[in-house]
Amino acid sequence: DEFGADMAENYTWFLHVSIMIFIGFGYLMTFLRRFTLGAVALNFIASVAVMLEAMLILGAMWQSEHADFSQGLRFIKLDMTLLASGLFAAAVGMITFGVVIGKVGPSQLLFILVLQVPIWAINLILIFEHQFVPMGAEDAGGAITIHVFGAYYGLAAAWMVYRKREELGGDHEKNSASHESNLTSLVGTVFLWIFWPSFNAFLTGPLRNVAVMNTVISISGSTMATFVLSPFLTPGGKIDMSHVQNATLAGGVSMGA
Repeated sequence: DEFGADMAENYTWFLHVSIMIFIGFGYLMTFLRRFTLGAVALNFIASVAVMLEAMLILGAMWQSEHADFSQGLRFIKLDMTLLASGLFAAAVGMITFGVVIGKVGPSQLLFILVLQVPIWAINLILIFEHQFVPMGAEDAGGAITIHVFGAYYGLAAAWMVYRKREELGGDHEKNSASHESNLTSLVGTVFLWIFWPSFNAFLTGPLRNVAVMNTVISISGSTMATFVLSPFLTPGGKIDMSHVQNATLAGGVSMGA
């Protein structure tokens, strides 16, 4: 049947992206020396909450476009596209989490991310549903709707929460890493690096092979550039682990556009 064929074709890709969200982003967030276990645990619960909320909101919005309300309310149709959209919403939330990590508590984080989902969903519809705004945007890898949106939303949230508390900025004593936290964060980077081609290719349909090849080349280039340039940009000529943990993934993000 149609659902079985959809599942057989896309479930492996779904698993790849799930590993990115729950292991890749989870361990990447452990870079703060006093926020390792909490980072993984909050990543877990926040990703699940955001994914379920996004499936409900997007499912209802997509249903409303074609629903015949004279027949009463309908059920939301579950398919791999909706599940993938839920995971992508979780990715948006985890990018925002990376901005506000260490600045907000668990309840504040969940409030910020729950509020984010409907705004993200509306933004998604406005960009891709051309009958509303004829932008004609193509963003299969989410560079615009996932990475840029999540980053700017996180910056806005962090500014709103701590705009009057400058002492909690980047020079705070807790804003530091240890050998162990750098190691676990790098594990997350490696998982993200391995599965980023699947992230970019998931919703590209027949062009998946092109998306995978281009992403592998691009993310390999950003990795080489990071290791070559980092010693020149770091005092003492050493490789900065924060560069390795983040800049190595830049090629995957840019190819997502």
